Amino acid sequence: MAKKKGPSADELRQNVTNRLIEALEAGTRPWIKPWIGDPNAGSPTNVASKKRYRGVNPWLLDMTAMSGGFNSKWWGTYKQWKEKSGQVIKGEKGTVIVFWKIFERDVTKDGVTTKKKSFMLKYSNVFCLDQVENAGEVKEGKSHPLDKLRISTDVPVKFEHDTFEPAEAIIAQSGATVTYGGNRACYSPSTDAINCPDKGQFPKLSEFYNTMFHELTHWCEKRTGFDKVDERSYALGELVAEIGSCYVAEHIGVPVDNPTDDQSAAYLKSWLKALKNDPKFIFTASKWASKAADMLLGDEIVIEDDEPAKAGATVNQAA
Repeated sequence: MAKKKGPSADELRQNVTNRLIEALEAGTRPWIKPWIGDPNAGSPTNVASKKRYRGVNPWLLDMTAMSGGFNSKWWGTYKQWKEKSGQVIKGEKGTVIVFWKIFERDVTKDGVTTKKKSFMLKYSNVFCLDQVENAGEVKEGKSHPLDKLRISTDVPVKFEHDTFEPAEAIIAQSGATVTYGGNRACYSPSTDAINCPDKGQFPKLSEFYNTMFHELTHWCEKRTGFDKVDERSYALGELVAEIGSCYVAEHIGVPVDNPTDDQSAAYLKSWLKALKNDPKFIFTASKWASKAADMLLGDEIVIEDDEPAKAGATVNQAA
């Protein structure tokens, strides 16, 4: 039986390049979560070697995880999961990663034979643990070997923060359905609901509110009509959410622990550069981000002062 021929080195390089270009156009960078998650979440890691993937592979795996909604950091080939008593779920597609294989070959020149190292670009298909189900028999009273690698929904809270009332008021007054906890920050159009890691999972309070405002901007899409525009794309949607988050956070003065290390601002700056500062794209994103910010801020956000200067006085935090 003839061995199936895989893609050439040039094709592999082009495929990787195309995915990275798509990622940059969509505003994706190597995944850095501003919150603390489960030990089984984080940088993509091979289940057999327990080593983190390197080079372009973390990008490739993170993009798949984001689009597929995968949370686990554990990845492996079909064979590796089989060896761990796992079975890739029928219909799940693998993600192509690339690596170099080093080998020696004999090179003869002027009658003299020497050893020369050569490098061969190879590829492999890997699957996330979230694409794998438990297989094989388990002894009574014993847990399945893969269970200890799966994400726990009970993530311990690690940080204590004071509450920033103007931000809390915006979240509450939006009327959005929000659940807290776990390892994902996302808005689900199908349920029209937001999930965000618990506030205590964020080392910085500003990162929690920036994350919440990002998802709330997504929540506004169907309410501003952005979900119906012809030019809407994943890249534009994410950029709108990022700009909208910046607008709201700046408007109400969300405290930033270290302005030079503000992740949202750095993200936006690198994103705009990656998108080649296309004026039309940015102006379109800013327009829809402004609509979402206006919706979240409302005409005014009023917070009752504990000890007002005058009886009945209120403090307008978004004037």
